[in-house]
Amino acid sequence: MHQFYRKLKTIGIDAYYWIMDYVYIFYWQTVGLIKKYDAKKYINDNSHKDPIILIPGVYESWQFMKPIADLLFTHGYSVHVVESLGYNTGSIEMMAERIQEYALKNHIEQYDIVAHSKGGLIAKYLLNADVDTIKKVITINTPFAGSAYARLFPLRSIRLFLPTSAPIALLAKDILSNKKITSIYSAFDPHIPVGSHLDGATNIRIKSGGHFRIIKDSNVHEIILSTLK
Repeated sequence: MHQFYRKLKTIGIDAYYWIMDYVYIFYWQTVGLIKKYDAKKYINDNSHKDPIILIPGVYESWQFMKPIADLLFTHGYSVHVVESLGYNTGSIEMMAERIQEYALKNHIEQYDIVAHSKGGLIAKYLLNADVDTIKKVITINTPFAGSAYARLFPLRSIRLFLPTSAPIALLAKDILSNKKITSIYSAFDPHIPVGSHLDGATNIRIKSGGHFRIIKDSNVHEIILSTLK
């Protein structure tokens, strides 16, 4: 009986995280439609720290990562967002090319990356393409092994997350660049049932649950800042 109630409690907690996750993403998607923030205000030309490029997940504009942009800018970093990514619905290769074009156009020779979900896959693709350009990569709830739930959606932008998809298989082949990656992930992620553990990377599992709300989690913020030092 005790075990039954423990399981029931776990289900209840997971359900809470799931609901609050969607409240959070609905809020930020609404904010993104109503209010447009100035991405250029996060560029600090006087910073002596490595510049950082933020990469959001699929169907997320850069504004979804505003809590992290605010955090990093407050701590003296020059934060760059690639607005040409839009809502990040293109292929991993296409999105990676747009980031490379942005870095070239803005004369960014070396940089760090902080990425959420699909953004982490794009970051790893960039590492495979030019490992010397990127110094550190911090990923948040990235489906490195894909997600079985992608089978439920007919959209190409979602089905690329299938565990058997070509992009996931291709990225999995390269494990050498994983040492530059710090993978942060939730104890419970309703979108990635297998989690975000990545062999060869620094893996940090936090107690909080959810796929989206983790963006504003104070523990995640502390990990990001300590990793970038």
